[in-house]
Amino acid sequence: MDTLSGTISINVYFVLALVALLGDYAVRTTADVLDLRGLWQGEPAPLQGLYSDDQYRASQRYVCSATRIRMVERTVLLAVVCAFWFLGGFGWLDGLVCHAVSSTLGRGLLYLGIVTVSYLLLTVPFDAYRTFSLEASFGFNRTTPGIFVTDRLKELFLLVVIGGSLAAIVVSAFLWLGPGAWLLCLAVVVAFILLTQVLAPVVILPLFNRFKPLPEGELREAVLSYTMSIGGSLSKCVERGRGRGKGQ
Repeated sequence: MDTLSGTISINVYFVLALVALLGDYAVRTTADVLDLRGLWQGEPAPLQGLYSDDQYRASQRYVCSATRIRMVERTVLLAVVCAFWFLGGFGWLDGLVCHAVSSTLGRGLLYLGIVTVSYLLLTVPFDAYRTFSLEASFGFNRTTPGIFVTDRLKELFLLVVIGGSLAAIVVSAFLWLGPGAWLLCLAVVVAFILLTQVLAPVVILPLFNRFKPLPEGELREAVLSYTMSIGGSLSKCVERGRGRGKGQ
């Protein structure tokens, strides 16, 4: 009876995880398809006169190409994850980690780290294509291969430091508190999200972007005027380049 109960519980978790994975894919893909359908319905009234016909058509082509690449990437990643899952890859990885590390916390962090980094590595070819093919063809890209690699390494560093710290707290909480740790973990994740809203513009974004004061002019005045109209205030008004070291 205990074995049957455990099997049913495992199957329920399996089904829930699979439904969540496929549901997320379906919702995102449906949204992209709807966006593509609406893209060619003509220029929205608020944008009329702001761009020339050639500029607007170029923006449509770019959005269309970028959306299709995103859909291909999502499909490939889903196929890889499902194939690895159904072929027993997660169980195989768990066995390797258990033999390599004796600490329960260490095993959990290593397992999550390997899965997350592997997933991110799968996205690198698509990022490279977007940067050096798609964006370059539309004249958007000024990224060099060196900057591209450096940015990926920065992302990996932030993942290890920030993501690893958050994962350590969550895993430790479940090890010490058991199933009741979910409430503490929820509070930690919410606090983390709120903290990143404060730290991201000051610490994280400057690692990948170049900021400079928005010069005096019509755009600056429009930004300040809109901010005041909604009851807000700005300590700084800056513009962001596409990346550091790009001469922008």
